[in-house]
Amino acid sequence: MCRTRNHVVGGLVEKGLPSTRAITKTKSTEALLLLIELDTPGPVIEQLIPFLSHKLPKIIAATLTALTAIYSSFGAKTVDPKPVLKALPKLFGHADKNVRAESTKLTIELYKWLKDAMKPMFFNDLKPAQQKELDEAFEKVKDAQPSAERLLRSQQAARAAAEAAGTVAEDEIEDEPEEVDAFDLAEPVDLNAKLPGNFLEMVASTKWKDRKEALEALYQEANVPRIKEGHYDDIIRALAKCMKDANVAVVTVAANCIEAMANGLRKGFQRHKGTVLGPVLDRLKEKKQGVIDALSRALDAIFTAVGCRDLILRWIRTDDGFRHLLPSVSKRLWKTQNTRILTLNSRQCASSFVVYERPELSPRSLNRNRLQTLPDGFSRTLPHRCGTALPKLWVR
Repeated sequence: MCRTRNHVVGGLVEKGLPSTRAITKTKSTEALLLLIELDTPGPVIEQLIPFLSHKLPKIIAATLTALTAIYSSFGAKTVDPKPVLKALPKLFGHADKNVRAESTKLTIELYKWLKDAMKPMFFNDLKPAQQKELDEAFEKVKDAQPSAERLLRSQQAARAAAEAAGTVAEDEIEDEPEEVDAFDLAEPVDLNAKLPGNFLEMVASTKWKDRKEALEALYQEANVPRIKEGHYDDIIRALAKCMKDANVAVVTVAANCIEAMANGLRKGFQRHKGTVLGPVLDRLKEKKQGVIDALSRALDAIFTAVGCRDLILRWIRTDDGFRHLLPSVSKRLWKTQNTRILTLNSRQCASSFVVYERPELSPRSLNRNRLQTLPDGFSRTLPHRCGTALPKLWVR
């Protein structure tokens, strides 16, 4: 079956799709769609990708036309778009105008399904003029809600079974496409393989310029949609140590690195959050706005990636009182987007902290002088030791 399919796909691409006869092109495209419908799209796409590097431009253009028809018919949820997205930069740089035109059509079709999540995969490799042209085309279809015109036989069977049972199969029938994440489309990048061997030595250098250059090199490699999970403990500890650096430029770049790694690792950053969260929070005492902005983005990235409600609540208030009594620190923490969200929406977490709407209703009163060090609004949502409290006392 596999050999037969491969032979059929090859014949269709080389003989049928580039034909000057419209009926031959139409039937060849329909044959490819039927091959996908009968089985799975993966093997067919795998056979089509090599033809995107064919020496004859007409073969490449015909293959792109077929791919556009495939994604238009089955959708990017059924047909994996990653192999095609990888090939787009080279296709947009092709000398033949027909190849570039068909590449544009395919890209617009993919954008209908993937939206801006597809851009990190190829967009930066295009020329500025091509980027502008695509942006204008994307603007016209940004509100499009495409739906699959055809289903695989397995999907058809599932739909028939669901209809017979009187239920709806949500995985098979969708009113609108789900939002696609760039993280799911991107190939993981191994940071350890990208960084120079003397990275840790440079970060520990006595010269601030060497430390800054090492961190900038890390940021350049880490600022990708997805990072491969691995052993990054030494890197994370170095970044945490940089939070105490006397040079604010080093602190800013280190915060940017933490943000990039949290965004790239996501759940893989879980093991590292305890290492960097405290040092980043402690550095909020900095006065320069540029540093504060970088720290805030790092905190938001950590919270978004793995969630840190328990750790942040412990930091805000401990058994010995507030960790920081400086109004500036509390105010800046309060302004951090995800920290504000967690203090407004917290119920009860592993450390048995709850957030009350009014401090006077808590089972344990706070020192009024300490409360005055916090900005208006923050004091109304301070975490207190958990006691027996009615749900109506919690923040809604």
